[in-house]
Amino acid sequence: MWFTQCEAYSQTERCRTDIWATTVTKDSRGRYTLQQGWAFNNLTYLPYMTRAQWAKNPLGYTNSWTSTDGRKWRTECDTATTGKNACRSYTLATVYSAKAKAGGGYTFSESQKWVFNNIVMFK
Repeated sequence: MWFTQCEAYSQTERCRTDIWATTVTKDSRGRYTLQQGWAFNNLTYLPYMTRAQWAKNPLGYTNSWTSTDGRKWRTECDTATTGKNACRSYTLATVYSAKAKAGGGYTFSESQKWVFNNIVMFK
């Protein structure tokens, strides 16, 4: 299941999409758990602004940067992945995974991966 909700954002409209999913979380004691519920999937900035209007925003051109909160980001534009006239941004995140064991239960792991965050489409 998918849920998308859009709202005005600056000079465009931004849509947030969540999916119904099973996610893995890790608590402060290092214990992993599986939870089912709505999970963030991505943001989509609709094509109401030109590329020139996005020129000063790192989501609007190919680059890499570290945000003020310390997260690492990268953006690619006009590739086979983004399609023509669009940019996709990814953030480097800790990803928790669960692999089912043959006898029951799970083996949990964590790794750093580039995770899709948003797409900007240009007018």
